[in-house]
Amino acid sequence: MGSLPRILPITVIDSDTPVPAEAGHHHVQDAGTRGLGQPAPCSLYVLDTPINEADIAREMQFHRAMRPEQSRADAARALVVRELLRLEAERLGLQPQ
Repeated sequence: MGSLPRILPITVIDSDTPVPAEAGHHHVQDAGTRGLGQPAPCSLYVLDTPINEADIAREMQFHRAMRPEQSRADAARALVVRELLRLEAERLGLQPQ
């Protein structure tokens, strides 16, 4: 069986730079900075799938830790892994049951 290429398309955006300047492309809805005078919150993308702060906050309840930063990091990691597994299953042609 031939091997299919594995690509891990994860993008972490955590800066004051406008999205179009970082991404090298421009969409009208992305214009401007992403915060209200403060650094933009970390946004995760796996390929073209965004993982936003609301998704991370919902997942945090399943990742208890002494510090909220650790809980948030664990939740974000779990969501990235979940999306990567979904993409790998799709790449292999597996259908959900």
